[in-house]
Amino acid sequence: MVVESESVEALFDDQILLHLDSDFLYAASQYENELNHIRKLCHTLHHAHDAYAPLNNAGSLPLQRRFEVNAHTYPGAPAVKAGARWLAPMFGHLDARQLVVCPGAQAAIAALILALTEPGDIILAEPASYPGLRAAATQFGRRIVAVEADQHGMLPERLEAACRQHKPGLVYLNPTLQNPTAITMPAHRRHAIASIAKRCHVRIVEDDPYWLLA
Repeated sequence: MVVESESVEALFDDQILLHLDSDFLYAASQYENELNHIRKLCHTLHHAHDAYAPLNNAGSLPLQRRFEVNAHTYPGAPAVKAGARWLAPMFGHLDARQLVVCPGAQAAIAALILALTEPGDIILAEPASYPGLRAAATQFGRRIVAVEADQHGMLPERLEAACRQHKPGLVYLNPTLQNPTAITMPAHRRHAIASIAKRCHVRIVEDDPYWLLA
């Protein structure tokens, strides 16, 4: 299912959505401070990619300390404009200030976790989720809590119960051709999840690199 541009805002409200599409991250203007932080983290990853390699090396220097390095220049206007064009079929015209160019989806997930959560925070995800999410969350001292899902994806009532029980920092979703189940979440389920996330004041990270393939 390709989500058309006119329906995206209704499905995932700007107040809760951070949309990740491989190398491009889009978020509402209200996330300006968080996006600036994410840009710095992504820049550090891009110029010190060797720091990201030991994700599973327990003896390595904690990545959080490595990210406290520096921030020089970010990817220039051509890359940002390319990202805006790439996402236009889904979101329509985008303000370039609301886009971050990332050195790959895994680096973007790491930056999102560091910028939007604190050590010890819980991230809600489906039982079968992208392994890179779990690797990054574990490395940074966050905990993944699985929310029950069915043939349409995460169950809204289970999400609401988990939000009230755990007070999560983020909800992670891969709603189109989900990795690894290949489930595509229908529109009515997305509406229900967005409503719950807004009501519970929790942000959704929508990892959606496959939307053009569905």
